[in-house]
Amino acid sequence: MGNLCMMYTIEDVRYWNFIVNNAIKLNMVRELKTYVEFLREKCDRTQLYQIAWQAIVEDAFHQASIASSDNLEERLISNFLMLQSCPVSQSLNYEKIMQLCQNLGKHEYAALLLQYVPEERRNRFYEYFSTKNSILRDLEKLEMRGLCGTKKVRQWLSSR
Repeated sequence: MGNLCMMYTIEDVRYWNFIVNNAIKLNMVRELKTYVEFLREKCDRTQLYQIAWQAIVEDAFHQASIASSDNLEERLISNFLMLQSCPVSQSLNYEKIMQLCQNLGKHEYAALLLQYVPEERRNRFYEYFSTKNSILRDLEKLEMRGLCGTKKVRQWLSSR
């Protein structure tokens, strides 16, 4: 149905709401990525668009968590590069993803997500990250790998 709506440029939100929600339920992430590209100009900041991106981002990090330990670092970096191109990154919920990164022992990636968390919610994570001795050094390594926001997060963590 999504392909038909794209082919005939049907932009009715009712159809897209049905399509996106069912794609999420059926874990059709590849198709969801295609739909998001089509919807980019049509409903850029709507809740539907945010829900679609939330599912895409969560799936990408979940896939990284089940990847081999050899590929884990590369998958996480790839996910962050995708996240940096997400037009609604400031509107997504990152708590599940932060927990996933922490469970994987990749605390620097969890800390890097703080740049997207609203300030009023960010403070509750400070205590957790302040116990990680090498977090600032690990964030610096991520900066050298091309990930944005590491300086901002390092400043925030070191100013506390």
